[in-house]
Amino acid sequence: MHLSRRALLSSLLAGTAGITISHSLLARDDAPVKVALLESVFSGQSRDKVVEQIKPFADIIQKDTGTKAIFDVMPLAQAESEFKAGKIQLVILTGLEYAWLQSQDKKAQALLVASIDPGATRTVFVVKQDDAAKDLRDLLGATMAVPERIPYLSSFYASMMTGQGLDTAFKLVKTDNVDDTIEAVLDGKARGAMVTAAGMDVFKERKPGRAKKLKVINESPDFPPATVMYHTDNVDKAGLEKFKKALLNANDKPEGSRVLTLFKLKGFEVLPEGFEKQVTEIAKRFPR
Repeated sequence: MHLSRRALLSSLLAGTAGITISHSLLARDDAPVKVALLESVFSGQSRDKVVEQIKPFADIIQKDTGTKAIFDVMPLAQAESEFKAGKIQLVILTGLEYAWLQSQDKKAQALLVASIDPGATRTVFVVKQDDAAKDLRDLLGATMAVPERIPYLSSFYASMMTGQGLDTAFKLVKTDNVDDTIEAVLDGKARGAMVTAAGMDVFKERKPGRAKKLKVINESPDFPPATVMYHTDNVDKAGLEKFKKALLNANDKPEGSRVLTLFKLKGFEVLPEGFEKQVTEIAKRFPR
């Protein structure tokens, strides 16, 4: 990937949840590309474990682009700093975080988005049908069942709605999976449950009778899906197109599909119609 003089002077970053590529690394055909993944995308998982599990995926990208790719994980603050400094070319982050950064810098653009199930970025809070609660704040201080790996967007939304951290607003009851999270309410182990709308839909399909005993008292909007972001000043079209193609085709390979499934991703796809409008509205509704 051919880069500017400024890009050649940029240094590598050590990263988190977002794909980042250092300018200097892309300056030569034999230079490695550093890919940073934002922690928020892999919420609830250790950095070292994610780095280890992502290796097969990195190998695929490396082979398809003809460039050595090094994947790492980092928090938003670090990725944002490196991105502004021109040391990162690509970042994979939640759609909400992309909305925040894009609202501040219009040269931060989306290349691709993650392919997800309907409702995967929407959070619902459920209680029993006969529960007196009418809204989320009615459950403050009560027991709330949550899956072991709590999605970043769910935690963020709950905090915005209650004005408190999730573990402060509720007495958390952690379960092994989404099904157990919902069943905890029906079994009397928790007053409420927080799950994605996609997870709730699966529960309804599998256990329609049990689902009818529950009601939704609060629901978030559909946040934009995880996004691959780049800066228009820091990439060349040919190199960008090479990585775009590799990411789009990654799920066609067994190993690529396996790794993506491990992180609850189906793959990557081109920007859907209305994506930028959705991003703008989310940034306004949920400012940083």
